[in-house]
Amino acid sequence: MQTFPTMYRGFFDCSVRTYRQEGLPGLYQGTTPALLANVAENAVLFACYGFCQQLVRQLFGLSSVLELSDLQSALAGSFSSVFSSMVLCPAELVKCRMQALHEMKATGRTALACHSSTWATVKNIFQSEGLLGFFQGLTSTWLREVPGYFFFFGGYEVSRSFFTQAGQCKEDLGSLPLTVSGGMGGACFWLAVYPIDSVKSRIQVLSMAGRQDGFLLSFLHILKTEDSCVYHPGVPIFHDALKGWSCCKKRTTDFSEFLSIKGCMKGCHNNEKPPEPFQPEDTSDKLKAKPSTELIIQSPKSAEKMQRERPSSDEPRQPLLIKVSRSLEQTLEKLKLASTNQCSEGGSLCRAEAVPEVRIGTTCKNSGCKTIYKGAENETEACIFHPGVPVFHEGMKYWSCCGIKTTDFSAFLEQEGCSTGKHSWLNEDKKLVSCRQDWHQTSSQVVVTIYAKNPLPALSSVTANRTVIDVHIMFEGDKVFQAKLDLWGVIDVQKSFVNMVPTKVEITLRKASPMTWAKLEHLQSSSQPRQDQTKKDPMDAEDPEGAQWEESDDSLSWSEEGDEEGEEGAVSE
Repeated sequence: MQTFPTMYRGFFDCSVRTYRQEGLPGLYQGTTPALLANVAENAVLFACYGFCQQLVRQLFGLSSVLELSDLQSALAGSFSSVFSSMVLCPAELVKCRMQALHEMKATGRTALACHSSTWATVKNIFQSEGLLGFFQGLTSTWLREVPGYFFFFGGYEVSRSFFTQAGQCKEDLGSLPLTVSGGMGGACFWLAVYPIDSVKSRIQVLSMAGRQDGFLLSFLHILKTEDSCVYHPGVPIFHDALKGWSCCKKRTTDFSEFLSIKGCMKGCHNNEKPPEPFQPEDTSDKLKAKPSTELIIQSPKSAEKMQRERPSSDEPRQPLLIKVSRSLEQTLEKLKLASTNQCSEGGSLCRAEAVPEVRIGTTCKNSGCKTIYKGAENETEACIFHPGVPVFHEGMKYWSCCGIKTTDFSAFLEQEGCSTGKHSWLNEDKKLVSCRQDWHQTSSQVVVTIYAKNPLPALSSVTANRTVIDVHIMFEGDKVFQAKLDLWGVIDVQKSFVNMVPTKVEITLRKASPMTWAKLEHLQSSSQPRQDQTKKDPMDAEDPEGAQWEESDDSLSWSEEGDEEGEEGAVSE
């Protein structure tokens, strides 16, 4: 940061980027020369400190070292730093160059590797600059150490004098006052000479690229150029009509105002383009040997070609894999539903109950039929009923099978049936119902959702071939939902599956080819009437809200063409 102040925004930014680029070892770059520098410096410093105290005592005509004042002790420490700088300068030169290798490499000022060892750096200095090259920045080191240790020992002695009580000697102080005094000395050292240390570091690092100016010229250059350029170190961002810089939070929609946003960082002017963000190169042989994949994009097929290539709907159907969620299993266990019933080979449900007897006065259960059972003679009568379900939409009431619409509820109940069949005197144990359905698609699959509460996996099945699926779902309340869908596109049966949860059943159909389906059902089947009709109680007709809940507008087999055909048939009748 001292040598390249415009490259980083601060301590945190420098630490994070160093960690991302070089990892944890990058934060410990130059540890070996730093340890050698501190060991050698302190060994020479305190070895010479006693000699310098005697020298100062003689200069001031004192009889003992104990008579030295705080100022005189600081002067002795300053003299001893002249000798310690001689061993400190070479070690700090190696340390600074190792720590700034990445930045020097990024700016193209050195050919050394970013992770050069201590010995490689020492060898490079000796071969390129000779023995005197290890003393680059010695003058700057003296200018930092001599006044710095004056303040260090001065702050240390003043702090010790502060903690010394009346009649007590400094040597009698405990460990805590001495620790605080040492910290005070270190703070005084760096507060006084840190600007000089910045100049020294820059001279020692940039000397890798050639001879640098002396301390005075380097200091004046920094003083004239640093903080004269106010700029944005980040990149411009344009998102959702907002414009700004990644380094600061201000955003605007006006481009002129964006250009006038004041910079958030100060530095020196630069005639060269800033280096691009560092991206580590992956030297893995596996990635280098990986062949490039060729993408072939085909135009959409025409409707005629798709019809010709469409597989037959008579292909044998295979059961889809059913996945049961843990929440559904827990719900069925709580409700104690019989989910382990076995099915017969023909696929029909096994029943062992006896057929109950029809009582006199029982009303036919078919919708729209009001015939009352009086005896065996009613068995031969024809039942006129509505096979569809009641629909209530925008104030209109009608049956889905005939489509005769009215606004009067009484007239709706009096509508005569449109189909003829056999009377149904008993409620079936397993009654067919209509469930709300929905579907959505992605580039690779189609998901059909059937909203059925607490489906029974053991009694349910979904079979499919490449163009048709048959759905048979049994759920809570002995209700059965059946549907047959002639799909618009082609699916991969082996990769399709069914997922059951407590509130719904999701049928995931994997597309045979990545294309968008125009709709769920094929054109030929979407206009045909449904074969599986819902059977309801006459009591359901008296509850318009309940009927509307049973038949939703989301039915997959509903179409405007079928609705219009129903209305035309009603008018013709």
